[in-house]
Amino acid sequence: MASNIDTILKKSAFETDVNKLISLGKQINKVPKNEFEQDGFSFVKMAILTNYSSQLLIPLIQLFAAKLKIHLTVFESEYGLAESVIYSKDEALKKFAPDICYFCVGTDHLNEIGRA
Repeated sequence: MASNIDTILKKSAFETDVNKLISLGKQINKVPKNEFEQDGFSFVKMAILTNYSSQLLIPLIQLFAAKLKIHLTVFESEYGLAESVIYSKDEALKKFAPDICYFCVGTDHLNEIGRA
C-alpha cells in the first residue's frame, strides 16, 4: 500500500496548477513524522528570513524538498522583519538552530545591509 507521502508526491508529479501544488504542499505537514522516517527521508531545519510574504512559498518548498526525500521543518520570520531577526540575534531563531537559511529579500535592502 502506498504511503501518504507517495500519494501526495504522485498527485504532484504532473500538476501545473500552482494552487493545487500549494494545497499538496500543505498536506506534507499533516503526514506523521514516522512515515518520513520509514521512507528514509533526511530531516532538515530551514529558516526562511523574509521581508515579503512567504506563506505561499513555504508549502511549495516543502513539497519539492519531499520529492528529494528531504523533510523540511521551517522557521519563518515575521513579515518584513528579516533584518531585525538577523541583527537582534533572535532567540527563537537561535533555539530553532536551522541547518540552512533562505533569505527572501529584495535588492531594495542591499544598501542598508552594506551600511550595517
